[in-house]
Amino acid sequence: MPTSGGMIYIYDSTKRRYKCIFQKALKSSVKKEIVKQIKLAAHKYNLWPTHSYGKVIEDRQTQITFSALGQKAPTEVKKQWKKQNFRKKSMMKRMLALNLKKMNVKLGGSTSIDVTQQNIDKAFGVKKLIEIFLKKYHKKLGFKNLLFFGDNFTKHGNDYPIKAIGVPSIRVETYQQTLLYLDAIKKWALDNLQ
Repeated sequence: MPTSGGMIYIYDSTKRRYKCIFQKALKSSVKKEIVKQIKLAAHKYNLWPTHSYGKVIEDRQTQITFSALGQKAPTEVKKQWKKQNFRKKSMMKRMLALNLKKMNVKLGGSTSIDVTQQNIDKAFGVKKLIEIFLKKYHKKLGFKNLLFFGDNFTKHGNDYPIKAIGVPSIRVETYQQTLLYLDAIKKWALDNLQ
């Protein structure tokens, strides 16, 4: 479920690929305004990078993400940046929330800020996934049947809505950690479930 719940993918095992089954895309005019406000705020708080590791502003169709170091910054560089700039990033987030009143502005990972449509967050995405699962498989799925991995469960973090609705969660710092947990869970299930 990428982009803070604005998109949902399922794995199609016959075609061996993921397929988008839900998307709530931002309008082009809204995207332009978000990008404009991100640039203004990043420059105001001196968070626009002089060197970046990939895109600083990424249009993810349902979300615009500001990544202060670029999307491909190494984890250690991000950790160091966060120690030095978390306060300024939080102030930038507040400025964006004030200037984009009809949008949902959340602190993403250690260097990012995510902007989505109002009421679109990961809790929305989980509820939509449960609704789709019920329609497709005619089986009820509850929050306790899910396991969520995320990196920012703080009150203003992009993963907080998941915590708030009671979905069991594990905090990770990288997607590689998520894969390690999933491998361990899979191994346990194969060894213990019939």
